Amino acid sequence: MVPIRRPKTGLKSFSKSHGGSLHTFATKLPGEYSVGIETTEDATYHGAKAVITINNPHVEVGQYSKAQIWVRNGPEAETNSIEVGWAVHPKLYGDNRTRLTAYWTADGFQKTGCYNTECPGFVQVHNEYHLGGYFANISVFDGPQYGLKMTIIQDQETGNWWLMDDDDYKYGYWPKEIFTHLATGASYLRYGGATFSPSNIQTPVPMGNGNIPDFKADEAGTFTFVQFVNADYQIVDVNIKMEEDFFDGQDPNCYGVVDWNDGQDPNTTGHAFTYGGPGGPCP
Repeated sequence: MVPIRRPKTGLKSFSKSHGGSLHTFATKLPGEYSVGIETTEDATYHGAKAVITINNPHVEVGQYSKAQIWVRNGPEAETNSIEVGWAVHPKLYGDNRTRLTAYWTADGFQKTGCYNTECPGFVQVHNEYHLGGYFANISVFDGPQYGLKMTIIQDQETGNWWLMDDDDYKYGYWPKEIFTHLATGASYLRYGGATFSPSNIQTPVPMGNGNIPDFKADEAGTFTFVQFVNADYQIVDVNIKMEEDFFDGQDPNCYGVVDWNDGQDPNTTGHAFTYGGPGGPCP
């Protein structure tokens, strides 16, 4: 027996009708923003890892705020994507708790894919920890920090994409068969935050812990030990030669990212960056 979080009435239709425009980069709608770091090399990746500080930004129903890893392959109309991290998403969950959240698609968010286990796709194997579960411990500004250890890795023998904790316990997997392009690996990785607010809600959407990032891990949303799985299935640290910052807005007072580059203590933070901000009317 494994735990499966049942969706509320109408949740599947919400996920399908909003899955396309709210998850693609090229067709971003007004009110959608993402910020973080992304790979720039023409390479094959078989996974991604990071430790993500767990925050609880306040959002209204209809808005969301996320911190996650994206693993992708394929042209835009055929995009295969797995997205995993935490999210505060009242319309999805019915509350303002920070919850483990995943999304997948195999056709550019058109007809396939869903959040968590709303549709056939993700195979749950852990009998306690599950998608949609909430986090009891939340990081405190200039205080205790709590991290979500995330690993998305493609099994070398089966081709399935496993979702794992850094301590190697397995939540479950996405079967290779539900994908086309991701069946052979990923071509693009992204790490960072994402927010959305419809035009009829004027309340700003905080990202991370709501603060503009700096070099202090306890004062902004943070990713540490940012790594990837290369073509030879080796786990390697991300480095500044293979990635770049991104922010699909224009106002640095809205959201931002500060890449700590490679001058960090590999035992303390690995490759790390801070991200997020208070949100607002962001041009």
